[in-house]
Amino acid sequence: MDKNRFEYLLKKQLTDQLAELEQEELNNLLLNLDAELQKEIIDRMDIEGQADVDWERARQDQVYANIQQKIVHKGTIMPLFRTLAAAVLLIVLSGTAIWYWSTTNLLSEQTGRKDSAHDIYLAQDDLPSLSLSSGKTIVLTEDAQDQLAAAGLKRMKDEQGEVYYQTISSYKQDEKAQYLTFRSAKGHTSRIVLADGSSVVLNSGSSLYYPQVFTQSSREVRLEGEAFFDVAHDTKHPFFVQVKESRIKVLGTSFNVTAYPDDKEVVATLLEGSVHFSNPYNSVFLKPGEQAVARDNQTEISKKRVDASAISLWMDGFFYFEDQSVASILKVVKRWYDIEDIVIQDLPDQHFSGTFKRTKSLNQLLKNLQKLGSFNYQIKERRVTIMK
Repeated sequence: MDKNRFEYLLKKQLTDQLAELEQEELNNLLLNLDAELQKEIIDRMDIEGQADVDWERARQDQVYANIQQKIVHKGTIMPLFRTLAAAVLLIVLSGTAIWYWSTTNLLSEQTGRKDSAHDIYLAQDDLPSLSLSSGKTIVLTEDAQDQLAAAGLKRMKDEQGEVYYQTISSYKQDEKAQYLTFRSAKGHTSRIVLADGSSVVLNSGSSLYYPQVFTQSSREVRLEGEAFFDVAHDTKHPFFVQVKESRIKVLGTSFNVTAYPDDKEVVATLLEGSVHFSNPYNSVFLKPGEQAVARDNQTEISKKRVDASAISLWMDGFFYFEDQSVASILKVVKRWYDIEDIVIQDLPDQHFSGTFKRTKSLNQLLKNLQKLGSFNYQIKERRVTIMK
């Protein structure tokens, strides 16, 4: 049975007894075995005590160091599957598992939900919205179907039961298209399929300004925030994404763009196809696996090779950080959790790399991050203070 096999392999991992094929099997179980079932197994291992597994801190640190070496190895980019599995295993074995709650932790979570002054939770019920050219805003509830239809949008479900929104059009080609703004709620991702069949997944708090129908000459949208684009191929009608002062031109491709208002740069990462990335001063062509960065008030556009598939892990419920400071990590985290203010006191110049499951509780996420560096934190009334 999978759960018994998972527990067996996990214990072998802790004692460095896994064979290569067993490691592959454990990686596969980490990615595919039900998360709640994994939590239950890790719970049981902890309750059983140290007769079977020694969870003492020195051992945790050793396991963490071994796995981190596999994940972040200079000059090597691991395939996404192995990187993700190793990263998940890193968190599981570091003593604050993504899915691990001991009895004490369960009680403290229940207490914390009653006393939210000492924790911040992802919004559970917030929904995306649609702003019309008239200025009216519609919250996209199941009861808003008639309003959505009038605005050329339909609420749909894919084969996995995930909700997305499909643009429908009753306009004639010679009519002027209505422009709409589709917004993803904080703490959530949302997907919209445009009139040409292009799919756009919006990250937390992001907005897409788009026409209900595209013109004969081109397809053009404007993004504020972060989004993953899977653009329908059409050689006669190029697709343009306007982000701040930068512009991305594509024919049919998949890429990720980050351009939040409080960012001082626009970042475009290409997964498939090719794109032309430009600002008023310069331009570059991107190939798959390349990333372009245009910084505010700078003429140069930098370009480098990256693990492009890892950049879009946010769509699967993960935070991905590569050589980032506590300040830059919390800037990303703030966009998901309703944090009013972050105060960072004197800290050593620490940088972190890793993949972290997005948790419902900010406190739980920060505890996971603590395992990578020496810092403390305090959460009080939707404010976070980071300190030594």
